[in-house]
Amino acid sequence: MRKKSKVEQMEEYIEKCKNEGHELFEFGCDRVHDFVCISKINPPACNKGNHRVVKIPSFVDELSFIAWHGFFSKDTLKNCDIYIPKGCKIELEHPNYDFLRYFNYFVHEIVVAKDHEYYSSENGVLFNKDKTVLLSYPSYKKNKKYRIPDSVVQIAKGAFGKNNYLKNLYISKNVVEIEECPFGNWIKMEVDPENATYKSIEGALYSIDGKIAYHLYAYGSEKVKIEEGTVIIKEVLWKGAFDELYLPGTVKYTKDWEKIRWFYQDIFKSIRSPQGLKPYFDNWKKNKIDMIYY
Repeated sequence: MRKKSKVEQMEEYIEKCKNEGHELFEFGCDRVHDFVCISKINPPACNKGNHRVVKIPSFVDELSFIAWHGFFSKDTLKNCDIYIPKGCKIELEHPNYDFLRYFNYFVHEIVVAKDHEYYSSENGVLFNKDKTVLLSYPSYKKNKKYRIPDSVVQIAKGAFGKNNYLKNLYISKNVVEIEECPFGNWIKMEVDPENATYKSIEGALYSIDGKIAYHLYAYGSEKVKIEEGTVIIKEVLWKGAFDELYLPGTVKYTKDWEKIRWFYQDIFKSIRSPQGLKPYFDNWKKNKIDMIYY
């Protein structure tokens, strides 16, 4: 008996869903190359406890960026469990959306088929096949603490893009690369003392020489002080309201400031800054912030 093509399987799946009265997915396909992708995910009807279940059909080759991006503001996939079958790739990022990289904004748990060619999962977290790259930590995973597995050497861009529960993150000794990754300042960092690339200071994440601030932990603080010796600030993502931000005299203006400066607005009552940054702040609408130069 001839094996059915993926497109034929898709058509049978669509017809079955129509008969059942709920079409969870909308598909795109290439009949010549027998390629099937999911272009849209509708709100799931089935539940697993309090979690919606999105099980990608086995004939799907790709879960496209468009399929989940449209739900960012609608929250129709919030708190869902996603199952990725063998052979299915995930379009994790899109070059035109720097601020929105991964589908972890909605997910409670990511489960990957054990024999998957590209991915693996552990405790609901998505990794590459050999667990050397952490790809996506689900936004609605309810653990307050998480330890990066010792096998991981890289944390991918946007892997911790948004989080609602995580309070403490332990960076293991083998992590040597953290790509652009806004953690959110409410996550307190702890780095293994044997790590040769990063270190943590009072919950903040710095390069081992202290010159680069990757993540600034400030949740619940009235005053935020960036350590002396810091030259580059890579990421600032504030939550809450604070009395004062202190910028050390060693910090330098870089092009990255164009990306992070808007987080300062209406967050701090005052900013203490070295005199050398005055032209930068003078060209920026400070609202009611009291600027103090030294």
